[in-house]
Amino acid sequence: MFGDSIADLHDDGEGVDVTFDSGMRHRFDLVIGADGLHSNVRRLAFGSEEELQRPLGGYLAVFSMPDVFGLGNHTLAHFSVGKLVGVYGVRQTGQVRAGFLFRGELTYDHRDKDQQKAQLVKEFGDYGWKVPQLLEHLENAEDFYFDSIAQITLDSWVAGRVALVGDAGYSPGPAVGGGTSLAVVAAYVLAGELAAAGPAGLRNYEQVIRPLVDSSRRLSPKIMGTVIPSNALAVRLRPGAAATLAKLPTSLQRLIWSQNAVGKVFSSTTLPDYSDLLKPERGQPVP
Repeated sequence: MFGDSIADLHDDGEGVDVTFDSGMRHRFDLVIGADGLHSNVRRLAFGSEEELQRPLGGYLAVFSMPDVFGLGNHTLAHFSVGKLVGVYGVRQTGQVRAGFLFRGELTYDHRDKDQQKAQLVKEFGDYGWKVPQLLEHLENAEDFYFDSIAQITLDSWVAGRVALVGDAGYSPGPAVGGGTSLAVVAAYVLAGELAAAGPAGLRNYEQVIRPLVDSSRRLSPKIMGTVIPSNALAVRLRPGAAATLAKLPTSLQRLIWSQNAVGKVFSSTTLPDYSDLLKPERGQPVP
């Protein structure tokens, strides 16, 4: 149901009655909030965001634009103290994405895109390098994203028949904590545990992924300190290290990634095998 939002949840233990902003009402077996850092489902079922968010002192902005630099699948990046700008090719669309990370402490409305775009221009308007060309495409960007790099600190992301997955429940910090990998792994576990145990699988899901969530949360503040250069020495060293890594064979790049902090966490995680729960489509064997 697109173009609507949840206004109220009532969990009676046997199901969840959901009232939508449009006035429509439905009853569901489960409600899964996968609605990101500013989750509406989390607000309704677990409490206000302000009490659960832990800012890490940085911000991330991303938007797509035409490949005016002829990058193809390559990446360009520029570092300065407290700031990082990158632009990389997106093979699937033929466009590129411009990404901006910076340190700071801002007050803004996470729903006001115009305000956020103005804030990005304020931060990078005089940056130089290729940033003026990037910002020329900011106004017309349809997929603009801007938000703080922040953690969600819930101790439990299951309440009765309502559960959270991804950044809605346990954001380790966008761009620094492996949040995308964590969300995909957790969604796999959630599906498997629901298939194995029905609604009771929600608690099993929480128990299985808790060690991975805890590890990601601990790492993120440390990684935040290295992703965005904090001093002039880090700025001088970063380009050489990145250029060297990019020239290595893909297999070696993957090996190096697997040995960094985030890589080690995910590489050392053993996931449950739910293959015996798969139901084949009609006429198709179970893989």
